[in-house]
Amino acid sequence: MNEGVRLVQVASESGGGHGGPMATILIIIAIIVALGGIGLAWQMYVRNTEMPKQLGARFSVLHNLLLNKYYVDEIYQTLIVNPIYRLMDALWKFDADVVDGAVNGSSFITLVSSRFSGFFDLRTVDGAVNGVASVTRFTSQFLKFIQSGMVQNYLLVMFLGVFLMLSAYLFR
Repeated sequence: MNEGVRLVQVASESGGGHGGPMATILIIIAIIVALGGIGLAWQMYVRNTEMPKQLGARFSVLHNLLLNKYYVDEIYQTLIVNPIYRLMDALWKFDADVVDGAVNGSSFITLVSSRFSGFFDLRTVDGAVNGVASVTRFTSQFLKFIQSGMVQNYLLVMFLGVFLMLSAYLFR
């Protein structure tokens, strides 16, 4: 026989599970407690309406404890919620002062350095490029008359250049 089936048979034979005499006793106790609560409520709130006030005055500590639900909300507020609020405030201040300060500071540094870089680029880099272009344009305006396309003129200029270099070498 299977072990699981055997356990079920033993439980049903011994009165285990949801039936049996113990279940009947618990049902009877639950009904008695419910009827007692209904009777006590009728006594306190219909027949003798001063009884709750008298009991509250006589057992004031217990009355306040029950009225305030064992102070669970107050304890939770003090131990959990308030520290979280303080932590959130501290983190917000850190974000506003440190993180935003770093972002704004780096923004300022980037802005200043980009203006300096733009000024340097405009005056130095572009100036050098434009200066080379201006020198090239000026030189080309002068040299365009020399470049005629006639080979004999080029030979004459080369001969004059060699003559000037030899003269400078010999008569120094």
